[in-house]
Amino acid sequence: MGRRNYKIIKHEGTLRDCISDAGEVEDLREEIEEWKSSLEDNSMEHLPKFEELEECAGELEAQDEIETQAEELATALEETPWADLLDKKISYTNMQPYKGRGYPRWMRMSNSLAAMRAALEELGDLTVPEGDEKADEQHTEIESAVQELEATCEQLEGVCFPSMF
Repeated sequence: MGRRNYKIIKHEGTLRDCISDAGEVEDLREEIEEWKSSLEDNSMEHLPKFEELEECAGELEAQDEIETQAEELATALEETPWADLLDKKISYTNMQPYKGRGYPRWMRMSNSLAAMRAALEELGDLTVPEGDEKADEQHTEIESAVQELEATCEQLEGVCFPSMF
């Protein structure tokens, strides 16, 4: 077995930053759409690569609500007793290519999902102050948003990015 082309690094960011990593998914979707469009413009729709791009774009497009889900979660948190968690530093691992190499799409997706999962894990243990009905309702809302985002992350893990060649 060959050597990996990347190293695992420990990364730290605020909960807010980790949640906002959902924007990377939209960036990846746009890149794939541009690549697909380029093939269409050059009458290359018959190539197997076009089919791979079409499938990848479809999988990413099906999950295009992830950025909205992340924003809604952050907004919901801002109005709760747990708002201070948004600025809490959390640790997670990322992959980083060795010097001179760019970040491949699969790695960018994996790093984005790792950051979001770390944030969601942190939000899994919220405790509701006893007798606080408003906080109880907010907790239910946050719990629901976390579950939606977790489901979306799970579906995005299966996205297969085509290679350049």
